[in-house]
Amino acid sequence: MKNKNYPTADLKASYWLPCVSLAWLAAILIIIAIPYLRHWLNHSLLFSFLTGLLDRLRPALIVLTLFLTVVLLVMLAIVFRYQHGNSFRNYCLSWFQTFELRNFAKIPAKIEQIKENDVVKNRKITDPYNQVFNYAIKGWYVDVRTDILTIWLLIPSFSDSQVILDQKLPTIESKIRQDNPGYTFSPAERVGNFYKIEATRY
Repeated sequence: MKNKNYPTADLKASYWLPCVSLAWLAAILIIIAIPYLRHWLNHSLLFSFLTGLLDRLRPALIVLTLFLTVVLLVMLAIVFRYQHGNSFRNYCLSWFQTFELRNFAKIPAKIEQIKENDVVKNRKITDPYNQVFNYAIKGWYVDVRTDILTIWLLIPSFSDSQVILDQKLPTIESKIRQDNPGYTFSPAERVGNFYKIEATRY
């Protein structure tokens, strides 16, 4: 049963599945490539010393691949159960809109120019409240279903970072509406540590 008060582990697994799949595929390809790479290194004067490193790396990669395989199978079972009755297109939209919304809301680091020994350098200014806000958006999710759209916005833990979210919320809601013109939206509602936005298809 899906909990309506916060994004479930099933929804989070749905978002991370493509990333784990890519990591698993990369590990498989590296394992396949190692014998060919080792052969090339054996015939290279400059890099022949790396063959020993490859020999030590291969068992660790095999263990990592087996671990990723188990994780991937578990995630696939979770995602198939969660997405049952939903379309693959909606799943892809959920992933893409989640990724896009996070990037849209992220606050870029401020850069200032300083002069050292007649050389102008760029220095990144760290704002702790912006950092907390950017960390919180990693907990944002868009869940596109057949007739319902749900957006979860994790509220930052610091009050000053929460002010940033409250200021950006109208812009965020406007973007979500533009991305999903076929829905009727309800206002953002605070549910625990999240803002929840729901919409129904016309």
